[in-house]
Amino acid sequence: MHTQKIILLVLFLTISGITDILKRKIYNVVTFPVMVMGFALNFYLGGLNALISSLAGFGICTILFFMVYAWGGFGAGDAKLMMALGAIVGLELVFNFILYSVLAGGLMANIVIIKKRRFIKTWKRVLRFFLFMIPKYRLKSESLSKDESIAIPYGYAVSLGSLTYCIVLVFNIQF
Repeated sequence: MHTQKIILLVLFLTISGITDILKRKIYNVVTFPVMVMGFALNFYLGGLNALISSLAGFGICTILFFMVYAWGGFGAGDAKLMMALGAIVGLELVFNFILYSVLAGGLMANIVIIKKRRFIKTWKRVLRFFLFMIPKYRLKSESLSKDESIAIPYGYAVSLGSLTYCIVLVFNIQF
C-alpha cells in the first residue's frame, strides 16, 4: 500500500478512534472529506483502475455496514467510518481491514461482557438470536432494556483493528 494511504489512514483512524472513545461520536466533518480524499488519492496514485477499486471498496462497506446500522448494530458514524475506510483501501484490501476490525470489535465486546460479569448470559442471547433465524428453532424474540444492553465504541474497535492491519502491511508480517 502506498505511503500516502497509510498516512491518511493513520490520521483518520486516530482522530476517529479518539473522538469515539471520548465523545461516542465519529464526526461527518472527518468522514466525508476522508471519503473524497480516498477517491482522489486512489485516482492520483493509480488512475482510473484505482478509482474504480476505491469506489468498489466504498460500495461494499456502504452495503454491508449500512445494513448493520439499519438493524441497530451500531451507529451511523461507525458505518461512515467503514465507508471512508473502503474508499481509501479499495477492493483489494477492504475485506482484510473488515476482518481485523470485526476481530478487534469482538475482542473488545468480550472483554466488556467479562468485566461486567455477563459473559454466559450474553452468549446465551447470541445463541438464541441465531436459533431464532432458523425456522425449525423459532423462539420468541426478546428485547433488551436500556439497562441490560452493553454498547462498545465500535469506531474505536475499527481504528484498533485497522491500525493493526496497517502495521501488518508496513512491516510485511506473514501469518
